[in-house]
Amino acid sequence: VLTLLPISLVLFAGGVLFAYYTVFRFAAGFLLMVAGEGLSAMISVSRYVSFLLAFLLPFGFIFQLPLVILFLTRAGIISAQLLVKNRKYVILATFIIGAILTPPDVVSQVFMAGTMIILYEVSILTARLVKRKPVDYDDDLVQADRTTE
Repeated sequence: VLTLLPISLVLFAGGVLFAYYTVFRFAAGFLLMVAGEGLSAMISVSRYVSFLLAFLLPFGFIFQLPLVILFLTRAGIISAQLLVKNRKYVILATFIIGAILTPPDVVSQVFMAGTMIILYEVSILTARLVKRKPVDYDDDLVQADRTTE
């Protein structure tokens, strides 16, 4: 588990950076465009930071999906076949999650759902590459005999 911590941090940072440099710029542009020409955006620094954090942090957490799938696959809880079989339900769920986690505009929701779908597909590839770790019962029995002697 400790070996996965650096990977988790890199994925989280990657999600935040991806959201900031791609999704946030499109979403902010869209929101300013919707405001109209006669209106100017007047937002305080605290509201801006709050909005930015509420926007970026979910992307950081969403980027943990391949790592979670890797862990669940190694534990034998899920398989690549199960992920493929439930793909259509996951796609629906990504749009629902995107609607809940993002600000109330369609652009942010679609970007988050699209990102989750891509990460889900990466997770399927990861699950195919990393199968359940086989348990070697002989080694366990030898270790048990050594401890009882």
